[in-house]
Amino acid sequence: MNEYKIISADIAFRCDATIDDLIDVIEEKSRRYIPVVYALNKIDAITIEELDLLYRIPNSVPISSEKVHPDSVCQIHLSDD
Repeated sequence: MNEYKIISADIAFRCDATIDDLIDVIEEKSRRYIPVVYALNKIDAITIEELDLLYRIPNSVPISSEKVHPDSVCQIHLSDD
């Protein structure tokens, strides 16, 4: 708890909570989420059925680096919105 500047504290859970739940409560005001795009490479090595499954993953772009340069993934994803 020292990293959260809590020197002395008695903590009691009145529910089925985990340590991760406690950290979420402590960091709630300072937490910032960063948008992400997952680049799923090597799609040229999978079947069409597997590719259909990959398209269901949120914030992901299946690519083949032989056909699309990884640096252009963000531009491709943003233009799809």
